[in-house]
Formats: sequence, C-alpha cells, structure tokens
Amino acid sequence: MMTNKPTTNKNLARTLSWRFRWLTSQVVAAKSQSVEEALALLGKLFNDIRGLNKTTEQLQAELYSFGPWDDCLPAVLDACWLPLPTGLVPNSKEALVELCEKLLDRTNDSTLRDIFLEGWRSKNDNRPGGRIFDEFCQDLWKTSRTDPVFFNAVVRGMHGTALDYQARKEASRHLTRVRAVRLISRMALVWAAHDVQATVAAARLSKTRPLAGLIAGWAQNMKADTVFAVVRPIFTIAKLNFPKYRTNQEIRQGKPEGKLSKHDDVATIRESLPENNRAAFADFVGFGGNRGLFSRRRRDRFMQDLPQALEKQNPEFWAELKEPTGRFAGMTMSQVWYRGLLPAEMSALAALRLVYWEERLQTHLFGVKNKYWQPGTYLPQDVGSKTRVADLVHNLHRVILHNAGPLNGEAVSGHDHSHISNAEKFIADALSTPLPTDGEPVGRMRTLHDLDVCVATRLGR
Repeated sequence: MMTNKPTTNKNLARTLSWRFRWLTSQVVAAKSQSVEEALALLGKLFNDIRGLNKTTEQLQAELYSFGPWDDCLPAVLDACWLPLPTGLVPNSKEALVELCEKLLDRTNDSTLRDIFLEGWRSKNDNRPGGRIFDEFCQDLWKTSRTDPVFFNAVVRGMHGTALDYQARKEASRHLTRVRAVRLISRMALVWAAHDVQATVAAARLSKTRPLAGLIAGWAQNMKADTVFAVVRPIFTIAKLNFPKYRTNQEIRQGKPEGKLSKHDDVATIRESLPENNRAAFADFVGFGGNRGLFSRRRRDRFMQDLPQALEKQNPEFWAELKEPTGRFAGMTMSQVWYRGLLPAEMSALAALRLVYWEERLQTHLFGVKNKYWQPGTYLPQDVGSKTRVADLVHNLHRVILHNAGPLNGEAVSGHDHSHISNAEKFIADALSTPLPTDGEPVGRMRTLHDLDVCVATRLGR
C-alpha cells in the first residue's frame, strides 16, 4: 500500500536559494540579451516548475499513471477533466476493474473506495456498494463486444458521445436507454470520485508545497506569510546589489566600485553554477576581463531596466516582498489561491458537488434526448444529509491530506461541520454571481468551476 508521505525538509531558505541558483544558471545559459527575453525565460521556467508548459498528452500520461498524488504538479491536478487516452482503454474485464478501482482511489485504501461506493446505493437498490460496483463492471464490459463505440466513450469520459450513440440506430438492441443511462451514470460517479481526490490533493499541495519545485522537500503546514518570509531575504540581497552595478557613464562620473554582499547566497552564486555554465556566466556579465555577451551599452541598459521590469510583473507581490503588510498573516495559500477557502473547505466543496450528482444524475440523464447534454452547469445545492459529506471529507483527509496538519488549522471533531457549512455558503454565493457577457466565470464562480467535479464537462463531449 502506498504511504504517499514524503520526507519533510524544513530548511526552506536553503533549498529555495539553491533553486534560485538553478534559475540563475538557466538565465545565464540562455544568454538573454534584453529584459523582455529574460522575463519570458523566467516565466517559462516558473511554468515548468508548476507543470504549466506540459502538453495535453504529457498531462494525461502523468495523471493516469496513477502514481502518488504528491508527485503531481499543480497543472497535472488541474487537468483531471481530460479524457482517458485511447491507448489506456481496458482490453479485459480485469483491466476495467483495475482502472475503476484506481480512479476511486490510487492508494489501494479499500475504506475510501467503499465510502465512494456507498453513494451508489438508493431506495430502489440498497445492496452494498461493492456488489453494485462488481455488477456494473461486468455489465459495462459486455458492451465492449456488442457496442464497442459506446464502451470506449463511457470509459474515457466522453459521456455526451455515449448518450448520442445509444440514441442512434447503430446501437445494438441490447443497449436499451435504461441500461445506457445506468452505465453512464455509474462511470460518471467513478470519474467524479477521481475529481474530488484531485481537489483534495491540490488542497494538500497548498499546505505542503505551495512553491512546487522551487523548494526541495515538503513542509508540514506552510502559511502564506511564510512563503514571503522565505523569499524576502533573496529580494533584499538583490535590492542591495543591483545599485552597486556601475554603468560606463557612472564610472566616468566617479561612482565608486561596489562590492557584492557577503551573504553566501550571492557571494557563491557563480561558484555554485554547474561547471559548463561558468563560462556562460562570465560572458553574460563581462566577468574577468571578458567583453560580455553583448555590448557594454546594452548591458548597462539591461541592468538599469531589470529591477523596474521585475516590480511591474505583479505590484502586489513585490509590495509584500518589500515590506510585510500583515495582509497574509495566518493565511494558508489555499485562501490566497481559492478566494478564502481553507483546505478542509475545498475538500467539503468537492464532496458536496459529488453527493449532489449521486442524488440526481440518473434523473437528469433520463430527460436527455439524442443530443449532447447542455445542462445548467451549476444547479441549486440541496444535499439531504451532511453525514455522508462529513464521512467523505474525513476519509479524504486521512488518505490524501494525512500529514498536512488538521483540516482547518484546528482539530475538527465529529460534530463540527463548519467547514461543510462554509463550503455550502461559498457555493450559494458563487451561484448568485451573474455570468459576464462573454460567458466566462469570474470571482467565486471561477473558483467553483475550478474545484467542481467534472460531470457536466464529460456529458458535454
């Protein structure tokens, strides 16, 4: 059984400074000749660190390799809506069962899988969820022979295509409307369970590794102001040393030669570069008598323009680096990224949306005719019981959040459902937000869209 619990590295300043040396070596090696080129390269490197430069195929390959959640970069977690690649469609009943089990929980935690499957029970079918699951896998596999197009669409998460296929004449006589809806709804809930886990993994990442690859190792419970506290010394060093650079004009005007700060992170940055980049560093800055990569005039302009250009990238970020405002004191990074939501509230939001669809999905599907479903993506939230949501959140915390500290900064008792109530209020507020004229969600609606299970997305393709 995967433990999914990495070793904690608490020396954040040292590991962060090492990664900044790596970033510097990349800039040096690229030989950027303008501020614009340097900023574009830095943007690419930061995107690489968060996985934002990965192709769709790369995102799918990493997400559906079903490795530990902690190995998934932020962009990979955000890609949970992507369909299963055709090459991963099961070719046997055993492979189908294995795929569904991994979607329900990739850590082989049978309790979490059972909790998800409990949502399959209804007034009309009160059998244990495990028995319903076994019957579902057997029945779905039968369609791989009679209706392979339908089977592929259902398994891959192309549920609008599956509904459309059943309504057309080429569907076999065995694939009735009732059977098709039952199979699609079950597989939709399997996929939705995977969506919920991806959201909880993102909640964990906001606590343990909010700077992704810029820090080697994991924190226990990093706060937003800690992120700034770790980065601020590096900013201070740069602030002290940028003005010490002398342009030709300043040399003629008598500006004294400045010495670099003796702080280890700056004094040894050239020595810490990989061997094959030391010459590039010398070329870049004109070190050791070299003329430099480009003319002194262009280098002078570069060094003059870079500090201002960096500060313009995100004024709020740089303002906080310059001087602590207290705005982020005590906040988790999830509150910064997801409009005030704590990790427990993120988990509760995703669980609420899952339970919503558990209670209503088949009813909705029976109203769909022979076309792709175009639902109101967000419908009024009215979950009958918080007990199931609380059970889901508790087990998701146990399996995925585990060593990332308590749910919301304090221990959550079995009777404390405040994180669920807060998530319900967040959903209600998001649903009351009017959509802009271009139809793109903003504000809390955007956050709800990002954290929601992707049932409607799969029914729309």
